[in-house]
Amino acid sequence: MLFTGIDSTPVLVAPGANSARNTAEGFGDLTLGAAYTFAPAGVGLELELSGRAKLNTASRSSKLSSGELDYAIGGQITKPLGDFGPFVSATYRVLGDTATYRLRNGLAASAGTSLAIGSRTYLLASYHYSERATDFVKDAHEVFAGAVTALPNSRLRFSGFGTLGLSRGAAAASAGLALSSDF
Repeated sequence: MLFTGIDSTPVLVAPGANSARNTAEGFGDLTLGAAYTFAPAGVGLELELSGRAKLNTASRSSKLSSGELDYAIGGQITKPLGDFGPFVSATYRVLGDTATYRLRNGLAASAGTSLAIGSRTYLLASYHYSERATDFVKDAHEVFAGAVTALPNSRLRFSGFGTLGLSRGAAAASAGLALSSDF
């Protein structure tokens, strides 16, 4: 499977291809994002608007980048219920074409919940769907699990996550780490 774009979007599945793996090493592209969360008085919901962009910090020749700008805009609605925070979200992704493939922009959506563990740590679990980027793959269905903790005496948060693919249009599994800050 070949991946590119924001969120490592699947582009191509080649089931009859040689099983030898190609490996590229080094730093890939940088993804930057911002979100604004607000809770309108008397509504009992938290609303979040977000945006992300994948910046080309790796060269196309490194095989760690498409060489194109990708971005996404989205929103999330959360209903706080004690320590739980059930949510639904929707995102629209705009993907830059690769040198070989013309990519399709599309929707992604999630539904899940967070669970507060103490005052600084949250566990997350959700189902995620995203429309396929090319005719060579299926839509992606996957489950997501993660944890976020605020670092002591800091505005920084450390996150870790993993996914498990439920369809041929998703990676079999993935994992990642992130560092974020509140402003």
